Amino acid sequence: MRASLAHLSEQLAARLDDILPPARLAPGVLLKKLLALTADPAIAPSLLVWADVSARVVSGRTAFRGFARAAGQSVASLDNNAP
Repeated sequence: MRASLAHLSEQLAARLDDILPPARLAPGVLLKKLLALTADPAIAPSLLVWADVSARVVSGRTAFRGFARAAGQSVASLDNNAP
């Protein structure tokens, strides 16, 4: 499972690198770009996996607790690296 999530993470990160500029975007512009990403046929199926994993984390599934910690740390590091 860990290898699959790592692969999906790399795939999503690469796609985000393609569509998002290095500079911060206005919230509305960012939302528009992210919403377009959800319709991208190359990415949309993997987003279903993330939704399922997120639901399992929220429901307290033990196997997903490590993922929840790592995801939280990743999001926090993004915010800390922002200009």
